[in-house]
Amino acid sequence: MRYVTAILAIAIGIVTVGYFALRLLAGSDLVSDHYPTMQSARDDMLFRRGWLPEIIPESSRDIETNNYLETNTSWGEFSFDPTDYREFLSHTEPVLDTIDQYPLWLDEISHAQSRGQDVVVHVEYGNTWLFICDPDKGNCEYRLRPTEG
Repeated sequence: MRYVTAILAIAIGIVTVGYFALRLLAGSDLVSDHYPTMQSARDDMLFRRGWLPEIIPESSRDIETNNYLETNTSWGEFSFDPTDYREFLSHTEPVLDTIDQYPLWLDEISHAQSRGQDVVVHVEYGNTWLFICDPDKGNCEYRLRPTEG
C-alpha cells in the first residue's frame, strides 16, 4: 500500500512540474517593451499596432508599454517635455465630462484627481486610452481597453 501511495505521489509531482514547465515554455500573453524615444517606438511600429495612439507628445521618451494580448488591454507610461503638454491635450477630452463612461477606471480616476493630476481620455479605432498626467513633471501613465458599446 505504501508503495502505491509513493508511486501516486511521484506521479502527481511529475504532472504538476510538467504543467508549470509547459506554461513557462508556452510564454505569456503579456508583452512588455521600452522605447527610449518616439522614433524608436515608431521604428518598432508601436503606434501602427494600436498599443498607443500617436497623439503623445513628439518629445516623448522612456515609453514603457505592457500589452496583455488576451484582453487587448495595455498600460504604461512615458515622459515628455512639459512645453508639449498643451498640444497633447488638444487631442483628448477631460474625464470629468465622461466619468460615468469609465466605471472600471473609477478608482484610478478618483485617486489621480485627489493627487491633483490631470485625467483625460482619447478614443480612436475602437479603443479608449485613459491618461493620468503630471504636466509639470512631463509624465503620463496610461491605460488602454476596447471601447465599450
